[in-house]
Amino acid sequence: MISRTDFDQYDLRALRTGIIGGGTYTPEQFVQFERKFGMTLLSSLGQTECSAGLTVCHMDDPLEIRSTTVGHFMDHVEYKIADLHTGESLPVD
Repeated sequence: MISRTDFDQYDLRALRTGIIGGGTYTPEQFVQFERKFGMTLLSSLGQTECSAGLTVCHMDDPLEIRSTTVGHFMDHVEYKIADLHTGESLPVD
């Protein structure tokens, strides 16, 4: 969208926040998207089998977190990060 030659012709003042996901982007691209759209972006991660959303950043997360992670697990979502070989839960970090 931001590579459109007529992007600056659109009035985006009503946009306050947006969710970005579905592909890879660099932290630099994230910052570029956020500045170009003039709104706060929240990075996220989803999976079709999980009815789309699994994680999302919080509005008050700093830009460094929002641009380099996929956020926090959503409330009311059961999750487990597991060892690929054993299926055992892995510790935080």
